[in-house]
Amino acid sequence: PNTFRMEPDNEYRFRPYRVQPKVLEVLIDRLKDETYDAATVNELVKDITRNVHQLMRNFQLPRYKIVIQTVIGQKYGELIRIASRCLWDPKNDNMISVNYETNDMVAVVTVYAVYFE
Repeated sequence: PNTFRMEPDNEYRFRPYRVQPKVLEVLIDRLKDETYDAATVNELVKDITRNVHQLMRNFQLPRYKIVIQTVIGQKYGELIRIASRCLWDPKNDNMISVNYETNDMVAVVTVYAVYFE
């Protein structure tokens, strides 16, 4: 049988409203007791990204390619602005961005879900 699909089944669509609170939980659980340390922040970013990746696997989104970007910066009182631009199908592709701040750091996790035909 032909398995080619132009769009996902409705039950397997990426739903930002389901994913966003779960990603925030990952950030809170991992960062609530952390302080910024330049020597260990790379491992912290990798750990958060791995946790979000595992979370995304639990959502079982067949035919979606998932891209996760995690940024952690030390807070000095300045503004941080992260922007991205994507060329995709707005009907089937989507993304979320989750921010979390502690006393001395800010973390931003962006998850892109791109439907792969």
